Amino acid sequence: MDQSLKLSSNFQEIVNMFDSRMKNYEERLKKLSPSSSASPQDLKSLSSEFLDFKTFVWKTLMLFKSQVEMLTLGLERHEAYLRRKLILIHGVAEEKGEKLKDVVLKIFCNKLECTDISANDLQACHRLGISQGKPRPVLVRFNNLSSRQSIWTSKTLLKGTGVTISEFLTKARHTVFMEARKNFGVNSCWTSDGKIVILLPDKTRRKVEVMSDLQAIISQHSSTSKPQEESGQITSKEITKPTTKSPRKLRRKI
Repeated sequence: MDQSLKLSSNFQEIVNMFDSRMKNYEERLKKLSPSSSASPQDLKSLSSEFLDFKTFVWKTLMLFKSQVEMLTLGLERHEAYLRRKLILIHGVAEEKGEKLKDVVLKIFCNKLECTDISANDLQACHRLGISQGKPRPVLVRFNNLSSRQSIWTSKTLLKGTGVTISEFLTKARHTVFMEARKNFGVNSCWTSDGKIVILLPDKTRRKVEVMSDLQAIISQHSSTSKPQEESGQITSKEITKPTTKSPRKLRRKI
């Protein structure tokens, strides 16, 4: 995946180089005057050839771009497929000499009520990253999809325990996921089978895999995409001025 991202970055550099060269060529072409040694016919021919070359280059680059995007998406989907049996567990206290399989099975049994999950269902358990004073997430790889799905569907039982479960997204999809939450709110974005699900303001749901798809959705819902509570804006509540109290009527003495 890193190689595909590097290829995409290199392609962008090529595009920028061609764009810069063609702009420079256009400027030089404009500076040529009829009083120069070149005849008007030569200038016309040169201009025509340049336009043909420019069209050819852009068509080639757009074709190259589409192929790179297809290759990148294919590699991304393959990587996501390889992670389908993985989950991340966050908030698990880290202890020296811990036996992670036993810790994980205890969570599955006591907190998720999945008593049918045993050590034979777990292929591997280990923490990610370097210890920096806070509990590192635990990566769990299951031997079969059914066990993984059983844990995934029960994760709502962890609410209020300080422990959470998430999918092990690829770096690119994690970036898309964070950008989606930034624009549509934390409660309106989640993941399912490695894809980012977005609950739009019109209550419809959309699944995205790449940033370009997300940007298209953001542009469609730019005016209502970000919740007012998260954007720091004041919610539109009707503010009424305090009304003056009418004086009490004096009771007549009989």
